[in-house]
Amino acid sequence: MIDEAAKNLVRLQKFFIADGNARPPSVLCVICGMTSFAYRRSDGAYVVPITSLKP
Repeated sequence: MIDEAAKNLVRLQKFFIADGNARPPSVLCVICGMTSFAYRRSDGAYVVPITSLKP
């Protein structure tokens, strides 16, 4: 599921860049409950565990 979510974020970013009228997202982040640490993927998307977010 992380791979699919990151793939969709990258596709969305490319859409905004191709559009030219909209500003692309500055950060691509997949929030996940199944990982114990945050990391950056090779496609530029970050994977962040929900437990690292503060209320």
